[in-house]
Amino acid sequence: MKKKILSWGTCMCDIIAPEMQKVAEPGVIEYLPRGIELRLGGHPVDLIIDLARIGVDPNEIAVVSTIGTDVFGDFLLREIAGYGFQAYIERVAGGTGKTIILALKDQDRLCHLDPAACMRMALEHLEGVIRETEPEFFTFRPGYTNLDLEMAPLLKRLRAGPLKNSFLLLDLCAPYKKEWSYYLELLPQVDAVHGNSKEIIRAGGENTFEKATKKMFLLGAKSILLTKEAAGAELLTPHYRITQPSFNIKFVEPSGSGDAFCAGIIHALAMSPKNMATMNGNELADVLVWGQALGAAAATQVGCVEGVTKSKVQNLLDTQKQRILDGTVIEKKVS
Repeated sequence: MKKKILSWGTCMCDIIAPEMQKVAEPGVIEYLPRGIELRLGGHPVDLIIDLARIGVDPNEIAVVSTIGTDVFGDFLLREIAGYGFQAYIERVAGGTGKTIILALKDQDRLCHLDPAACMRMALEHLEGVIRETEPEFFTFRPGYTNLDLEMAPLLKRLRAGPLKNSFLLLDLCAPYKKEWSYYLELLPQVDAVHGNSKEIIRAGGENTFEKATKKMFLLGAKSILLTKEAAGAELLTPHYRITQPSFNIKFVEPSGSGDAFCAGIIHALAMSPKNMATMNGNELADVLVWGQALGAAAATQVGCVEGVTKSKVQNLLDTQKQRILDGTVIEKKVS
């Protein structure tokens, strides 16, 4: 069955210790003020759930990933089933991917990741789902899967078939047991790259953001999405640079904010009669504000998706969108 939006990558169980005061010293017990929470996580499932939570028709969205046969895999399947969208989940013997997240109060989170089943994905499973669904939008986060080095030839092959007219969004993350440079091979096949400044600089293999983005465009990138946490976000194309301030929120913790940001970008593009390549600066600014709204909502609660609701996103847009757009700087690049 064809789908409007398909997302692939790692499905994880996030074990979160929120609002920690400090990390325990060796031999000392520190008690956790908010306890320990188990949540689902991983780019593909976060993004698709965020879309479902803001009211996108479940029949139009789907996730494809791989999990283990342990209790964590059972937990993920139960959580996903409640949203009603299609889940093309491959189960392999052994453990499910897990992340231990120490969310220190007023500091960036500390993540410790075990890829587990994510390193045993079947290329045939992924390709089969893409061919079956022929998505209009395909988002993916490689980095810590066994298929990472096979993605460039796979996408090149599928660009001649089921992904010929699709919009592809690549979400960057620190790669596992490989060099950052492998991302460069993906650039000719993708329409947008998302990351923070450190990720974009490392993926570009340069020492500044400006040099990295210039190199990415030369290698085939069509747009670059930069998230800057409380400093806002940017959208760069060969013709425009859109810079926006952030939404004002009561920040809790950042898990899933990047995935929610990507969901907002895809949602805005899916609603538009134009594609990104033909949008003017104001239209691109409106796309960016949608990404920011979902990303901000995700940071208001513990867990990757719990903060994203249709009413919360709409309230952020109703009360702050105009301020964001008024503070947006649109630079048109001279060819």
